[in-house]
Amino acid sequence: MPEESIITPEMRQLVATWRAGPLVFEVEKGAINRYAQAIGDANPLWTDEGRARSSKPGGLVAVPVFLMNFNPFHNGVAFPMRPLRGSASAGEVFEFYDFMRPGDTITVTERLKDIYEKPGKRGAMIFTVDERTFTNQRGELVAKTNWTRVFYNVPSESKRVLPDVSAALASRIELLQQGAAHVPFQVEATRPKAKEIRFEDLYEGMELPSFVRHLTHELFVRFFAVSGDYAAHHVDYLYAVAEGWRDCIAQGLLGTAYLCKLVTDWIGEEGMLRKLRASYRGPGYPGDTWTCKGKVTKKYRGDGQNWVDCEIFIENQDGLVVT
Repeated sequence: MPEESIITPEMRQLVATWRAGPLVFEVEKGAINRYAQAIGDANPLWTDEGRARSSKPGGLVAVPVFLMNFNPFHNGVAFPMRPLRGSASAGEVFEFYDFMRPGDTITVTERLKDIYEKPGKRGAMIFTVDERTFTNQRGELVAKTNWTRVFYNVPSESKRVLPDVSAALASRIELLQQGAAHVPFQVEATRPKAKEIRFEDLYEGMELPSFVRHLTHELFVRFFAVSGDYAAHHVDYLYAVAEGWRDCIAQGLLGTAYLCKLVTDWIGEEGMLRKLRASYRGPGYPGDTWTCKGKVTKKYRGDGQNWVDCEIFIENQDGLVVT
């Protein structure tokens, strides 16, 4: 006999009825620069006005995933339910149709697109999928996103919290004692213009240049400040451990930003990222090392344009794919 669903009829009804927006945001040059600095991305399209003028966009543009800063839930909108105590991002799908430029006015609307459940280690988990649309001041569609959130049970035994917090702090002390061997934050130097990639030279299995990031609590705080992702488990030890994590966890969107960087670095100043899918498969903790990798899986022509599909992922120091 199948188990009874923990999704109530009232929750399912929200798929048909819940909407948010329109909300209006301005794309600010300074905010783009701070976002790029926080993730260590010196791509001239978001940081060098002179270089950007001679590129495909013809001027400065925002990091594609910067648009997640325009989040209704960080601007007075309340999500209509909290079915379980714990929640986190589970992934995003982005479709990009145009660049966002400093001075643009972006209008955001949102709807609950889907709700479903899956079994988990602590019982059933509920997943919600929100669809957001982003249009500019000319009414042109800039992007669409599907954001998946997971709701889960958190440990109820208070006795396990203090020992786990002690372990988390001991881990933090160990990192601090490593001194010069520990890299707290990576700042990328401005790059010379890369050689343009020729569509004719691409082939299936071709690897994208990889890069490495070392996760630190400072990095989480920097991204916390520029991304609008104010979930406490990213920066608050007590809160994170009480939810059942070993330590503070990296923002899911931080991994997405790194995958975005992987692709935009590779395609250079004349290409455009049109779609990005990210699924969060495991947490990132301070002290972890993330290596961002990718390869070409397909190339083809369509609608008069050259298209390339890639498989991209983040692997931790243990060889586990986390994003």
